[in-house]
Amino acid sequence: MLPQPIVLLVLDGWGYSPNTQYNAIYAAQPKNFNALWKRYPHKLIDASGEAVGLPKGYMGNSQVGHLTIGAGRIVPHLLVRISQELEDTHAPWTQIIDQKLQKNPPIIHLIGLVSNGGVHSHLDHLIKLITYIRSKTTAPIAIHAILDGRDTPPNSSLSFLEKLSKTCKENNAIIASIAGRWYAMDRDENWERTATYCQMLTDPNYTQEPYNQLIKQYLAEEKSDEFFSPTKLTSTIIKPNDLCICWNYRSDRMRQLVSWLTNQALPAKKHFMPDHQAITANIITMTEYHPTFNLSFLFTPVTVENTLFERLHKQGLRTCAIAETEKYAHITYFFNGGREYTSPYAQQILISSKIVDRFDKIPQMSAQEITDVLCQKLAQNSANVYLVNLANADMVGHTGNFNATVEAIKCVDQQLGRIYDAVQHASGTLIVTADHGNAEQMWNTATNTPHTSHTTNPVPLIVTRSAENLDKIDGLADIAKLFE
Repeated sequence: MLPQPIVLLVLDGWGYSPNTQYNAIYAAQPKNFNALWKRYPHKLIDASGEAVGLPKGYMGNSQVGHLTIGAGRIVPHLLVRISQELEDTHAPWTQIIDQKLQKNPPIIHLIGLVSNGGVHSHLDHLIKLITYIRSKTTAPIAIHAILDGRDTPPNSSLSFLEKLSKTCKENNAIIASIAGRWYAMDRDENWERTATYCQMLTDPNYTQEPYNQLIKQYLAEEKSDEFFSPTKLTSTIIKPNDLCICWNYRSDRMRQLVSWLTNQALPAKKHFMPDHQAITANIITMTEYHPTFNLSFLFTPVTVENTLFERLHKQGLRTCAIAETEKYAHITYFFNGGREYTSPYAQQILISSKIVDRFDKIPQMSAQEITDVLCQKLAQNSANVYLVNLANADMVGHTGNFNATVEAIKCVDQQLGRIYDAVQHASGTLIVTADHGNAEQMWNTATNTPHTSHTTNPVPLIVTRSAENLDKIDGLADIAKLFE
């Protein structure tokens, strides 16, 4: 194994592109990163598509990136498996829906991200669910569409809603509400956003203006789908006896919403859920969002065991994972194989993310505070292996603000220099990589709009020691070989 302590530093959203135009990483001229790249063993590795268990050509994301690194192998992604299982109308998922429908719920509500991004959901899955449910009941079907604009172009919602609208007409369903994911899919305990969205779901007041006109007016103000205010399109509301199906398959950005709907509190990272009355407990989720939720779910995730951290712990090695709360699930749940894994050899440190509506307003995020803690832990010899996530390139890159993303890269590079110095002082090893690309491509030339989503570009890998296994590493799944 490489000399300890080992710091595995994930520069979230830091991809590589030879195209220097609209490339925030190139524009930032990160001197510390460039110096390490020049001095130490390095290469570019795959972080998208089949290399991380996704279909060929699909962009990587933080979930699959951390899952793949932590598993040390390619894990088939839920997008692929669910797409296959939805084709079988006799599969176990249908039985779960059938059991709920036998109780004759007055209305069936479907809540989720209407997008083809494939990161949290896929529109094709919703279409399959609508079609199946309509074949089993004549009850009203109401879709509560969450708009993307983050894993898809910032003003692409109309094309997805038009496709959904066609399916709704064919199956006598309605689009009952629309809202940006900033409200509906918060994961950092900004409960006021979740409350605003859920209050809309139970408010009978609605606009009579068609959704396409509303969105066109909104986009004319040069705003992203992500921030669209929760808006009711019909008088349909969620009542306790109705059936709700939350069809995002990725759990981390749906936990908070379901927690509010059911009033089932989750362990708080920094802010407890405010007191309120549950809206409904009659909910089916696409996957198991949290083990404490007493809810039915349609698809069981693949169990990933013998992960990198587990193997290290079996050797008696101590690990320490550090990130800000926006990325807490990635260094914990996802890195540990999609499980709530604990060990006496493991420590997890979460630094509060800044409270701001858009991270381009504070591109430094909490990178300095994370680095402060890491340097302190290294000085105290607190662990043998550290996992650290710096989220700036990804979270600021998602805003589409080029200048702010350049500042974010400069901040990360400054912290990289500090981390390198601390690791050198401890006579350890620094491994620098990324989970997916983002900041290296900030403009979509096809749509002539900001590029706010991830990319399929390769990511860097730098090892500040002689790395005999480097030639065997082609993708994120191979990084674990460096710990052999």
